[in-house]
Amino acid sequence: MRKKYCAIFGDGFDDIEAVTLVNLLRRSDIEVDVYGVRSKNIVSFTRMTYVADFIFSERDDIDCGAYDGILLPGGPGVLELLRNPALLSLIKDFSDAGKLMYAICGAPLLLEKAGVLQNRTFTCLPSVSEMIKTGTRLEKNVVVDRNL
Repeated sequence: MRKKYCAIFGDGFDDIEAVTLVNLLRRSDIEVDVYGVRSKNIVSFTRMTYVADFIFSERDDIDCGAYDGILLPGGPGVLELLRNPALLSLIKDFSDAGKLMYAICGAPLLLEKAGVLQNRTFTCLPSVSEMIKTGTRLEKNVVVDRNL
């Protein structure tokens, strides 16, 4: 069965972390639906505008049962997404369902705010590690902890 993921892009996302990942997955015949937070037109932190496949405004906009996992790129826009209760609820639902969750760079802040880092190991951008109070940060490029 073909794998399918959703990727969440909010304004200020990191182009490389988001677009490269979607590009590689799609080239590998893995389906990725890109959701723009509140708009299809999302502006990256380098001020480039990208057009998402769908809009994410409310928790019901995404059925986590339709996806194998969620992709959360980092970038300065993560700080704005921390104030989005619908997104935090979605992340918690993906975690509770045991779906794969990929958080890059500063995106583990979203995992923390959604309450899914308790008793977990993770890695993140060193400058945001002080903002994460739960879980255990490992000094590695990649950390895998169950579905995280």
